[in-house]
Amino acid sequence: MVNWIFILVASYRGGGDDWDNPRYRVAVAGVQVALAAWALVHRQERKDPWLRRFIGLSAAMVFWVLLWYAPRYFTELPWSAGKPFDAVGLGFVSGVLYLIWDLVRGERILTS
Repeated sequence: MVNWIFILVASYRGGGDDWDNPRYRVAVAGVQVALAAWALVHRQERKDPWLRRFIGLSAAMVFWVLLWYAPRYFTELPWSAGKPFDAVGLGFVSGVLYLIWDLVRGERILTS
C-alpha cells in the first residue's frame, strides 16, 4: 500500500497528464515486480484461487477500458469511444460475473 500511495502522490505532484515524465513511477517499479513475484509464489504454495479471480476481474476491466481507448488512435474501428465510466462499469460488471462464475464452478468441483 505504501508503494501505491507513493506512486499516486508522485503522479499528482508531477501533473499526472499525458506529457509528464514517468521516471518517478519507474523508480518504484522494482517494488511492484517484487510484490507480483511474491504473489505468484504464494499462490503456487497455497493453491489459493483468489489471485486467479483477481486477475480475471482485472483483465475484464482492462479489456473494456482498452475497447474504450482504442478509437482514439485507430479511427477506422467501427465503435465510438463512449464515456469512460461506461467502460469502467462494464469492466466491473464483467469482472464480478467472472468472479461469481468462478465461485460457483469451484463449489461444483468441490462437491462432485
